Amino acid sequence: MAKRYSGAYIKGSDAGRGNNLRGAEAEAFLEKVFEELGYHLGTSYFRQIRVPYLSPERYRKISAAYSLSKRTFRESFKEKQISFKDPMDYFWESGGPNIQEDFALGSSSCDHNGIHTIISVTQANPDKPGHSIENKLHQALGELYLHKIYNPKCRSILFIGGEGAGWASKAQFKNHGCSYVLRTFELFFDDVVYAWDNNPRKRIKQALECNLRNINFWKDEKIRAESINLDTDRTNIPNKNLREEFISNVLFPLAERRIHAITQITNPVARFMIECSLKSNRHFFDKVINNDRVGIETDRGFNNAPEAAICLLLNKAGLKYSSEMENAKAAVKVSENLLYHLGYKNMHRHTDFILKGKDGLPVYIESKSAGGGFEGGHKHITDRAREQIARSLLHRTTLKDGEIQSNPQHYHWIFILDADWHTPDLYPHKFVHILQLAGAERWFSARELLDDNYTINNNCAFLNYIKKLCI
Repeated sequence: MAKRYSGAYIKGSDAGRGNNLRGAEAEAFLEKVFEELGYHLGTSYFRQIRVPYLSPERYRKISAAYSLSKRTFRESFKEKQISFKDPMDYFWESGGPNIQEDFALGSSSCDHNGIHTIISVTQANPDKPGHSIENKLHQALGELYLHKIYNPKCRSILFIGGEGAGWASKAQFKNHGCSYVLRTFELFFDDVVYAWDNNPRKRIKQALECNLRNINFWKDEKIRAESINLDTDRTNIPNKNLREEFISNVLFPLAERRIHAITQITNPVARFMIECSLKSNRHFFDKVINNDRVGIETDRGFNNAPEAAICLLLNKAGLKYSSEMENAKAAVKVSENLLYHLGYKNMHRHTDFILKGKDGLPVYIESKSAGGGFEGGHKHITDRAREQIARSLLHRTTLKDGEIQSNPQHYHWIFILDADWHTPDLYPHKFVHILQLAGAERWFSARELLDDNYTINNNCAFLNYIKKLCI
């Protein structure tokens, strides 16, 4: 048997190490500036501090729903040799509703209400200018949103290290004169400081005293977030890996047979995946017929059992829809977004599936995995969850007289979740709750789309729900 792919991320790529280096340089620069300004670590500013994004009352209710006793916490941390404290302290420290931020300024690291300023650090050092910066936009906006719905009065500053050329392609600079990511940062954050400013030290000092921006916007967003009823039923958290099961139990055995024609594929999901890939190229089919296990496992195009299952289910129900998978991975564009208002007419937002509800509203279906692959773990789950918050902001926010405005969600947002979203142990709803805060109307386990024989499950809860929305 061929060795399973271990993933380049295990050792870290050159680009990843470069980003880490730029980040460390930016953080060291900030510490030097704080020292020059007379700030003292541990008294007036703090490093890598956990900052909440849900009120104490709200996360105490969440904790109570899990019926966690003192004994539960004691046993959970016995192996780590941590002295027992109040259960809520453990709930907080073990992955509770908080974000570990780079820098925070305030009167105390214990009294989170005493934190008045947060400084987040990001940077770009891509091999190709403009590459992968969308993810950095999503992560920064996601964190900002979570901070602001907890305390809109907390000043949020973004410090950007590295060089400006990394934040946009040459074509984008030529067409717009700037990076759409940096322009969006400037619109949402209270202040943005660049390492390549003429006098970044002076700019940091100014930022630490800047006025809050978008006050009404964040007030409206806080009201919206607090109105969302966060789920506490553990049975609603997907934790099975359809992609891994399908590779092991369908694709690998299929590859071992050394098939040479698509008619030899009896599993309807696998056959559909390959039929879709042939509309674009035959790379995925070649991987299967050549028993290329590494190629099959690492294929990021058409080795996507959840998306294939969604297509087959919607087709079976006679529903009209648009999808990337059946369109040779051509992007499925959603309606106009905030970037259009900023002048970036070609910066479209994408989704996996679009349908039309019987109420006239669009229905967006997203297929998301917690990541980790055969190695397990939750490598991408934080990114997967927070990016939906940023997408929600870009979908719902409009610009009027230079100010951003919060708008209701005029669309249905459904998520198909693959792999283990049931994490961390003491707060297993953490990332499902973030999806809810982003605007997820419902979410379903990808594994439930198929039956035990890995053919489509026509009576799954997902399809029944979509039928009610659209028929």
